[in-house]
Amino acid sequence: QFQFEFFSGQLGPDTANVVVRIKRLTAGHRLTWISESNKLMFSFGEQVIYTGKHRSVEFMYLNPFVPYFFTAVEGDELYQPDDSDNSIIFLTARYNPQPSFSLYGEIVLDDFQVDANNSIDQLGVRIGADGAVSIAKFPITWEADFTKMSTWTNTHYGQSTSWYNRGHALGYLYGSDLWAMHIQGDAWLTKQILFNLDYTWLGKGSNTLQAEYDNWDEAKPSNSFPSEPVINHHLITTSVSLWSSLGMFEVGYSTIPFANKIAFEGMDSSPEGGIFFRYQYVLQKVFNI
Repeated sequence: QFQFEFFSGQLGPDTANVVVRIKRLTAGHRLTWISESNKLMFSFGEQVIYTGKHRSVEFMYLNPFVPYFFTAVEGDELYQPDDSDNSIIFLTARYNPQPSFSLYGEIVLDDFQVDANNSIDQLGVRIGADGAVSIAKFPITWEADFTKMSTWTNTHYGQSTSWYNRGHALGYLYGSDLWAMHIQGDAWLTKQILFNLDYTWLGKGSNTLQAEYDNWDEAKPSNSFPSEPVINHHLITTSVSLWSSLGMFEVGYSTIPFANKIAFEGMDSSPEGGIFFRYQYVLQKVFNI
């Protein structure tokens, strides 16, 4: 009923300054509990990004049993020239009352403060549901969720310690300072023809993952959330695909841009749409060695 996991890894370095290469490392651990009925799951964990010039793997972040916030309590974080240890705490849950329906949620507390610091804690929240139904003999799978990311969630003032990697968001794909309502569904019209619809109504504030950090007690509080100016994006993809022995042929219409354009760079207006065509062939061969 219990599962424990931990990992350590390295992200893409920050090479914006050609004189100094900032190494970016990460680690995390999570404890998961599943009920005897297999209908309820909870998990709780931490993850950290720690960076610095010539910084190497920290053994304190390899210890699977010591919470990361103890590094702040003991003063073991790298503070010069900045606090370059950015940790988050997360809680996830899923409830399956029946095999074809489930409810899920996630809460992220960004950089929980335990040391002498006037940075304000930030939250990320997602709640949703997914399932499978049959309408007029058409099998349909679907999901719907709501996401809210506080203005400074996933950003940090250290040496390249915000939650991104090579220009892409880590966590929610559109970054922070936003709310989003998302629905997605697939319907098999025949045994070979699949219809897909994916829609996100996104209210994105002015902050991006590369915005200059200004989340302090003495900073003037924002009068609105998301922060002004807010851009409303209507991101939709709809398509029809044919599955055959020759591969998958798909044609559709989409207004969804590369997610990092919104999360990392920011967009002044909602993107324009266009027609797309996709072909995919999966080669399945087995080799016994």
